[in-house]
Amino acid sequence: MTNPDTLIEVEHAALKVLHQELARPMAVIESLYVLTGRCLNQIPPRPVALIPLAERVTNTLMKRLTNDVRAAELLAERGYALQAATIAAAAFEAAYTIAAIGNDEKEAKRWIEHQDPREFFLKPNESVTNACLKLEIPADMSQDVYDEVYRNFLAPFKHSNPTALRRYGYRPEDGRMQNGPDTSAAAIQDTWLVLEQIAWSVIIAMRSFAKYHLPSASEAYFNTGLKKVFDELSALQAEARSRWAR
Repeated sequence: MTNPDTLIEVEHAALKVLHQELARPMAVIESLYVLTGRCLNQIPPRPVALIPLAERVTNTLMKRLTNDVRAAELLAERGYALQAATIAAAAFEAAYTIAAIGNDEKEAKRWIEHQDPREFFLKPNESVTNACLKLEIPADMSQDVYDEVYRNFLAPFKHSNPTALRRYGYRPEDGRMQNGPDTSAAAIQDTWLVLEQIAWSVIIAMRSFAKYHLPSASEAYFNTGLKKVFDELSALQAEARSRWAR
């Protein structure tokens, strides 16, 4: 167990290691963070009554998403891979909710009026399906996204599934787990993959928001910037495949 008196020092040591190990995915996240902020800032100010409800709702969720991204980034670079993955799962849900709402005023109104804290506004599989339909992503790809990214990878971290711990070689039945930052090879690999998936979540959300709510000039600016980030992310995935043979 990490000594609480030295936890800050341990985190600083982890930061030095992970700043180097995760430099490439962190750079992609930073590029997306900056691009998203610049695009949102280009929305012209208008009286609230003139802004479609779907735009107001998805704008709110976009800001929630960008804060999730930043929180996950701060956790990832300090060695908290499981916690970063937990936030990445929430970011996935937010991103696909944004894209599922799109410019649908009825869905936006339904989101505003949702009152049950025990139930999803949209279940993750529903939000993925609806988002991919609006973005014209093939149905087989949408099912793969839900199964492989959310259900099999991110959700187990969020829901304290023991399979998430076993990825790190922990045996939950033994009652032993590392407390504090984890800079093991397994943690570095998973954190890299988590940051990749956060980037894809932001891209999905911003593709939808740009399509439905950005002025045409801003959409063109976003698409140009997105192409650059997309190329960076594709290169990142190729590097991960080479490094971890996946």
